[in-house]
Amino acid sequence: MRSASPIVPARSLDRADLLSELPRDLCEGVQTRLRHRALGEGEILAVEGEPCPGLCLVEKGLIKIYKMSAAGREQVLLLARPGDSFADAPAFTGDAMPASVMAVEPSVVRILPIADLNQLLDTEPRFARAIIRHLSRQLQHVVGLVEDLSFRHVQARVAKVLLQASHPRDGIGAGVGRRPLTHRDIAEMAGTAREVVSRTVGAFESQGLIRTDQGRITVVDPAGLEALL
Repeated sequence: MRSASPIVPARSLDRADLLSELPRDLCEGVQTRLRHRALGEGEILAVEGEPCPGLCLVEKGLIKIYKMSAAGREQVLLLARPGDSFADAPAFTGDAMPASVMAVEPSVVRILPIADLNQLLDTEPRFARAIIRHLSRQLQHVVGLVEDLSFRHVQARVAKVLLQASHPRDGIGAGVGRRPLTHRDIAEMAGTAREVVSRTVGAFESQGLIRTDQGRITVVDPAGLEALL
């Protein structure tokens, strides 16, 4: 894994979920510690099992956090957008990365090295309190993801991914935004095969819930999809 470049200011991250919790003076102090990492489309930032680079904040672009099975099947855990963070847990525990990280599009990530993170926790109660609140919100996403994968039928999971663009929520598809989705994208988030997604999307279209045009999916009846959840 390539190391991050030297520390540079990251003023554009003032509204990042984590930093927005901090008083102005502390927010500015944290930003001076962040390292800059630019990623091209498809570039890997970290691989599952590697050492954690630190607490990561997305400044620009779109970052995919995912697990890969031994058979090559991918499960997307989160799509992180500007202001979102990832690698939170291993940054605090010192464990290896529990998932892999890749840039879906050209992106910029700011990294708070683990040594700086620990120093802030030891010396700044305001930072520690903000971290606790931040991790609590992260846990809500994980709980939602487990619930979706464990208890929702595949039709409900696909419906939830499609609804994320207009009704953002925790769990499957979090962070997808309004970017065009391929059947493969949906399958990787919904935890199923692409062929199953194709059949499900076809069924939704025949029911008038969605419309497809040259591969682009448009939700026509969001209430109808919500009823499937």
